[in-house]
Amino acid sequence: MILLDKIIWGFLAFFFLSGWLRGFSKSLIGPVAFIFCFISAVIFYDLNRNILMAAVITFAGTIALALCLSVILAVTMAAINKEYRGKVFLLSRILGAATNVAWQGNILFITIVMFSIVPFEQGLLATLQKQVGQSTMMTYYKVNVVNKDSRYQALVASFESISDPAEGERIVQTDKFKAFAADPKVQAFVNDPNVAAAIEEKDPIKILKTSSLRQLVTNDGSMATFTKLTEMVYMDQLDRFQGPADPQPGH
Repeated sequence: MILLDKIIWGFLAFFFLSGWLRGFSKSLIGPVAFIFCFISAVIFYDLNRNILMAAVITFAGTIALALCLSVILAVTMAAINKEYRGKVFLLSRILGAATNVAWQGNILFITIVMFSIVPFEQGLLATLQKQVGQSTMMTYYKVNVVNKDSRYQALVASFESISDPAEGERIVQTDKFKAFAADPKVQAFVNDPNVAAAIEEKDPIKILKTSSLRQLVTNDGSMATFTKLTEMVYMDQLDRFQGPADPQPGH
C-alpha cells in the first residue's frame, strides 16, 4: 500500500466520521442538491446544447443549492425544542455515515480518475499522476467500476484522446471540428494575444480570466457546435467498447 492509498483511506475515514456526527438529514443535502442540479442541467442541455454551461449548472449549482439547504436546515433545527435540537439517533448516524462515504467517496474517486487521465508533460503534477496510476485503490476502482461500464470507459477514453497525437489528427480532419474552428468566437479566442501569453507562461488561470474565453463559453451557438464535436468524440469511443448500434429496419 503506497502513500496515496493511505491518504485515500484517511479521506474515507473522515467522510465516515463526518456523516456519523452530522446524521442522515445533513448528509443527504449534497446528494439531493446534486440530483436536482443534474436534472436541471440535462434539461438545459437538451434545450441549448451548451455542454459547458450544463456542467457549470451541475457543479456550481450543487454547491450553491447545498449551502441554501444547509441554511434552511439550520434555521429549522434552531426552531426545534432545545431538548431535542442536538440529538442524533443511532440509525441516523449509521445512515449518515454510509451516505457520506458513498457520496463524497465517489466524488473523490471520480476526481482522482479524471486527474489520472489529464495530460501532464513533466513536473510535480506528472510525478503525482504516476503515483495515482500505481495506487492499489485506484486500480481496484478502475477494474471494478470503470471497466465494467462501457459508457464510463468511453468517457475516460475521450479524455485520453486529448494526449493521443494520432487521435487528435483524426479529430481535426472531421467536419465537426472544422465547423467549430471556423466559428468567429473560437477564432477570437485563438487569436487573443492574452491567451497566447498565458499559454506561453503555462498559466491556466490567466486563460480562464480572458474575455474572449468568457464570450466563447457563454455563446449558445458556439457551444452548440462544440457540443456536437464532443458528442462525436464520445460516440466514436463508445462504439469501440459497445460496437456500433445495429441499423434499424428499413434503414
